[in-house]
Amino acid sequence: MDYIPTYQDHGSPIVCESIYRSGQVSQETAILDITYPPKQVTVTKLDGEKEIKEGEEVTLQCASDANPPANNYTWYRINNEGEEELKEHGEEITVTVNWENMRFSCSARNWLGNNDSAIMDLRLFWNISGAIIIIIPLLIGSLLLSLVLFCILRRTSSEVCEATYTDLRLRDLSADYSELKGAESTDSPYTALQKPNTDTYDEIKCETRLGKDEELIKQKPQGS
Repeated sequence: MDYIPTYQDHGSPIVCESIYRSGQVSQETAILDITYPPKQVTVTKLDGEKEIKEGEEVTLQCASDANPPANNYTWYRINNEGEEELKEHGEEITVTVNWENMRFSCSARNWLGNNDSAIMDLRLFWNISGAIIIIIPLLIGSLLLSLVLFCILRRTSSEVCEATYTDLRLRDLSADYSELKGAESTDSPYTALQKPNTDTYDEIKCETRLGKDEELIKQKPQGS
């Protein structure tokens, strides 16, 4: 008979049994030794379900099922810029975790081939003390910056209002001065009446003088 084993049969016993005409039974058992490249490659965290805080170190293992066992490993870190190959090539690596260093994968290899793992996402928990140390100065700085900007804007607004008021005041004073100057240059009716009309006065004076001369001529005796 023909038997085609798979990698899942590795290490399984196979029994060959023979029954003779005499009724005698003979059997022989063999253990299957099947070679295959790495299968079921996964990234596991050796610390189990322990909570990870930012800045802590974590040990990761590239586990696989292979025969012969994998003897070469490649590690990858995945971030926003893509996939980055790490310099470590062992079955285990230790990394420092932060918010940009949370996703990893690996590749396991033996002389028959290689296989890649799925991406592992590390669950990162807040480091409360570190977060407080970072957040409080940021909040204080933001409040101080807001206060400074508010004071600058308020001062600028006051200066603009004061300049506008001064400009309007100067315009009003200039207008009043122009009106007063115009009034001084224009004679009022009373002033016009008070001014003597020299032309009329001279004319009346001449007429009066001529009249007196004529009267004297008439009164003078004819014999003289």
